[in-house]
Amino acid sequence: MAGVGTIVSLGFGTLIPFVAIYLKNEAGLSPQSVGGVMLISAVIGAAGRMVGGELTDRIGRVFVIRGVLILRILTFVLMALLSAARAHWGWIITGFALTRFFGAAIQPAVGALVADVVAPANRVKAYGLLKVGQNVGWAIGAASGGFILHSLGYPALFSVPAVVGVIGLVLAWIWLSETAAEVQRGQFDIRDVLSVFTDGRFVVFCGCCLLLFLLMGQYLMTLSLYMTEHIRIDEAHVGMVYSMNGAMVALFQWPISLLIAGMALRKPLVAGCLFYVVGYLAIAWAGGFGPLLWCMVIITLGEMVFTPAASTAVAAMAPGDRIGRYMGLYGLCESVGWSVGPAIGGVLLGLYAIRPDLTAVVVWGPVAALGVVAGAGFWLVMGPGRPRTAPQECS
Repeated sequence: MAGVGTIVSLGFGTLIPFVAIYLKNEAGLSPQSVGGVMLISAVIGAAGRMVGGELTDRIGRVFVIRGVLILRILTFVLMALLSAARAHWGWIITGFALTRFFGAAIQPAVGALVADVVAPANRVKAYGLLKVGQNVGWAIGAASGGFILHSLGYPALFSVPAVVGVIGLVLAWIWLSETAAEVQRGQFDIRDVLSVFTDGRFVVFCGCCLLLFLLMGQYLMTLSLYMTEHIRIDEAHVGMVYSMNGAMVALFQWPISLLIAGMALRKPLVAGCLFYVVGYLAIAWAGGFGPLLWCMVIITLGEMVFTPAASTAVAAMAPGDRIGRYMGLYGLCESVGWSVGPAIGGVLLGLYAIRPDLTAVVVWGPVAALGVVAGAGFWLVMGPGRPRTAPQECS
């Protein structure tokens, strides 16, 4: 499953950094329009999380993974053909939105499958391994995508995710078998989907996650603009700051997962929030490349501690026949946070730009405050005990 996740992320990393360039340079859209496209596609992806979660519980994990991979491959092929034919940019946007939807829809099935086959005591390590695969895939995809675009053009760029997707489909077809002990039968009812909101403890948990995802959403746009416009470092050094994140996850995610695996889930969840708070707040006093690297080290520590613990907590709180639905709501919060977070950061950057008498704390203080509230919420909602022995016992 980690191998399939790596391939899915590789395709995503190959595509998403360069679609914006395509829409601006080839289609002639304004930066504001490109931003709007990215926001809409992220919202569509958020919907994919909920749809994928519901289908995971109704038709099985492996059926969803295989089916979504097939649809995603066909969409990438369509985008390659459309770009080769120089079709209207609206078709490219439609294809891109579909890839975001399918990429999001597969995630609840992946999370549920891991919860099915991995003992609760080992889930932090398992989700940590998935995280390593996703980051490696993203890094390879982004690096190779730039080379392919420069050498062969957009049709070849859009073809690469289709090719690697076939590899992922073969792996899923050969190595994965259905793991769900039972699937929900009967006609679809929206009340079944909404029933997850009756679990008050899980809703509070997701609310805390949403706050932290709003903080995480400052990672790309807000941070990159702040580094270039206010600290005045060049694009090459910006890339090096971000590469620190990928390198650390590839090297240290597994040992960190081993370290936190035996802890009560409350500890890594709260610790992850604190790392995020310190890392983002420290940016306000980072005046150059070196300090920014240290800020990224602290932020990445938060990511490596929080992410596998959060997925493990979702699996622990979900009843056995509704893991996909719970994973879907958690994923929805993640998508919304990463979509809305940059808008919050944009407002804060705008305030800082028109008020030079203010310090950078006006940007990074409110961002860090989100992590403080999230950490306090996790401390209250998560019990001091270790994960139970089965998800059904933790519902």
